[in-house]
Amino acid sequence: MASRRSRRPAIIVAFGLCCLLPLEMSADLRAEPQGQPLQLEVLINGEKVGLIGSFLLLADGRMAARGSELQDLGVKVPSAGQSNDPIVLDTLRGIRYRYDEQSQTISFSLDDGRRMPHVYDFTGRGSQTAPARSDFGSVLDYSLFASQSVDVDGEHLGFDGASATLDERLFSPFGTLSQTAIVGTTTVRSFDTLRLDSTFRYSDPLSLTTYTVGDAVSGGLVWTRPVRFGGVQVRRNFGLRPDLITIPLPSFSGSAAVPSTLDVYLENVNVLSQDVAAGPFQITNLPAVWEQDARVVLRDAAGRETESLLPLYSSADLLRRGLSDFSVEAGFPRLEYGTESDDYSGEPFASASYRLGMFDWLTAESHAEYAAGLVNSGIGTTARAGWAGIVSLALSGSKRDGGSGLQAFADYETQLYDLTFSLSSQRSFGDYLDVAAVTAPPRRQRDDDTRAIDWSPNPPKALDRASVSMPVPHDVSRLTLSLVNLEPQSGSDSRILAASWTRPIFDQGQLYVTGFSDFGGQHTIGLFAGVSMPLGSIGSASTGISTGSDGTRVTSDAVKPMTEEIGSYGWRLRDSEGDAASRFAAASYRSPVAALEAGVEQAENSVRGYAQADGSVAVMNGGIFLANPIDDSFAIVDAGAPNVEVLYENRPIGKTNGDGLLLVPELRSYAGNKLAIDPKDLPVNADVGETERVVVPADRSGVTVRFDVKTNDNVAVVVLMDAHDNALPVGAMGRLNGGDQDFIVGYDGRVYLTDLRAENSLVVEAGNGECRASFGFVPVEGRQAVIAPVACQ
Repeated sequence: MASRRSRRPAIIVAFGLCCLLPLEMSADLRAEPQGQPLQLEVLINGEKVGLIGSFLLLADGRMAARGSELQDLGVKVPSAGQSNDPIVLDTLRGIRYRYDEQSQTISFSLDDGRRMPHVYDFTGRGSQTAPARSDFGSVLDYSLFASQSVDVDGEHLGFDGASATLDERLFSPFGTLSQTAIVGTTTVRSFDTLRLDSTFRYSDPLSLTTYTVGDAVSGGLVWTRPVRFGGVQVRRNFGLRPDLITIPLPSFSGSAAVPSTLDVYLENVNVLSQDVAAGPFQITNLPAVWEQDARVVLRDAAGRETESLLPLYSSADLLRRGLSDFSVEAGFPRLEYGTESDDYSGEPFASASYRLGMFDWLTAESHAEYAAGLVNSGIGTTARAGWAGIVSLALSGSKRDGGSGLQAFADYETQLYDLTFSLSSQRSFGDYLDVAAVTAPPRRQRDDDTRAIDWSPNPPKALDRASVSMPVPHDVSRLTLSLVNLEPQSGSDSRILAASWTRPIFDQGQLYVTGFSDFGGQHTIGLFAGVSMPLGSIGSASTGISTGSDGTRVTSDAVKPMTEEIGSYGWRLRDSEGDAASRFAAASYRSPVAALEAGVEQAENSVRGYAQADGSVAVMNGGIFLANPIDDSFAIVDAGAPNVEVLYENRPIGKTNGDGLLLVPELRSYAGNKLAIDPKDLPVNADVGETERVVVPADRSGVTVRFDVKTNDNVAVVVLMDAHDNALPVGAMGRLNGGDQDFIVGYDGRVYLTDLRAENSLVVEAGNGECRASFGFVPVEGRQAVIAPVACQ
């Protein structure tokens, strides 16, 4: 027994040593190799990569380097997670290298599997030159409309009404407060004010998030129904980054044995060309072209070509990998929008939608909502099935008061050569409901037999769509067929089959025929046929015939649209003969302060005339400005002088007023907008630091752009002569008033001097020594003085 007990400590010690030995050995293995640091020029397969790498020359003659360093040099290493750890090159399989001590180079021999591909990114998005900003101010967009009718016999005169649609917003760096409303009167309603939306909105470009308080529309997905509400909303807003590409763009990978050129062709047009280095390469973010394939040609220096066909089919419903989109809102659903100012449901609601780009070919979706005891949630996905097209699937379920139901959604779209096909189906089962259904007010409508029936706001039992578009064989025309099947919860079904045929004729003209038939409860049929032709710079004209349940009609139109340019004008003439004949004429003009339009229409025994004015009133920078409607952002340009021409994206936009200000409407929010002034319009005594600025305004706001033009009457051109009446040499350096200003002598001894005093002195250092001069100065308002000659001795 004693001998056995004496062995236990030895066994325990031996077991402990066995446990510690692997730990010690692993610690040695993890120890960073020690050696002589080297900075070596790198060659791969005999080609210089143009980079210097950091390496360690170990005591046994082997070479080591950090994994991240090797990847930067173009050498692919395993276990990217350990890329910062030193790696002994001899332990990497498939890598051969040679160190040349005399030339201080290291040459790698690698196959394509061991090389990092050269990546060429064709995103082409420009950098935002400045952060988005908004100054303090307000703008009121308005649309004024009035009409009056009279019988042809002149006995009855009726005032149809007048209205003003208003959009007032107050903006600041902290957000925008907006209010929309309709004010007016009609023949059936006295003067009244209808409030539409009251909203405060703030956007954060860094997080791509917009925060809204007030009236809004809930976010959603293709297979959900949004609702209007009053409350709070937080949503992703990709519009805050116009340069951000959200859809997955196609990519192309290959390998070049020698330096080559890669060309991408769309419809035999070269849209991209890129020189690629020898070895593997990857072309990323090719232009997204829906319903089209690209031809990729790799051409080496000897002219040998390798051609590939790359499908570029994509969809806006897909998100790039890692991108997410969301919308979260809560509040009270709004009822009777457009007819009542303040009608909200007493039942609160909440909803949330989320999309995530899991892969470039797969986007996951989810949605959930609650209102009036209803719980509804669902999941969906959108996937790119290679060349076969885009597939979307979704399934959602609801539960309320013991009743439950399901909704299924499927969508497929593809493009095969010149044939475009899409198919979608949405079906509801059981007692499926959503927020739009449980918050909608009750409705009653009449069917064809004038029976009063209750209208159901519930999702339809079935909504199916199918369409196909294809070219007509051996012709330049195109045929499109579509079918819509709608089975509502109440009322008659609709099964509408439509077909259209279009064919280009002459120079940009078009011939078209469209027909439809409803095989459901309505049993309606219609046919349209016509031709449209451009009229050069004048406008366009069209004529067509239509027939249906309300009779046959022949309509002719001639139109010249009004452009966005100040001073542009437009007109329209229309004549319709047959059942319910009518005639119409209108003219429009865009003035500097508003867009004006007036027209007259004759139908049967009455004539109606109308007038409309669309414009805006902006208050900013201490002034009031009248302009055309401002739907997005604008700028007040302060040129510092009157009658200075202002250019927007190199295009003249107007001249400044008497205060040196000009309003420039319709800037692109969250994007760079180039504004410039023409310096030839500035006074001769004006100093300007810059004549061009790039401004990035926030959405629906205004900014002030100052060019820091200063008028200085204390300036003059001084002509300096030496003792022999010769002009001082060009390039001579001088100082004014003991160093207040340094200057250089120009041609003919001329010097431009600013901030002059009543008495001035200067010193000029010429090649043969110094000379001094003194002169008096009397400012001349609005003109540049010339003092000549001034003797410098």
